[in-house]
Amino acid sequence: MIYTPSANPFDDVTASVGQNRRLTNIGGKADLTKTVGKQEFKVGALVSITPLTESFTFGLTDPSGQLAVRPMPAAVPCPSRP
Repeated sequence: MIYTPSANPFDDVTASVGQNRRLTNIGGKADLTKTVGKQEFKVGALVSITPLTESFTFGLTDPSGQLAVRPMPAAVPCPSRP
């Protein structure tokens, strides 16, 4: 998943953020079978890794360097259930 900010970072209000995430699956499997008479011998291996790559960017776009602080809305209590 890739999120990129506006082409002009100063178009974003107060701050510009971005993220880039990648999850990759890499693996391999090998088997060897040998038959000698009535006997059968098997040997195998399985290797698997899942690397995760993440990168985040954050930039303030307000030239004054002040973030706009907005008050949080008042909490509304959940109605009680009988």
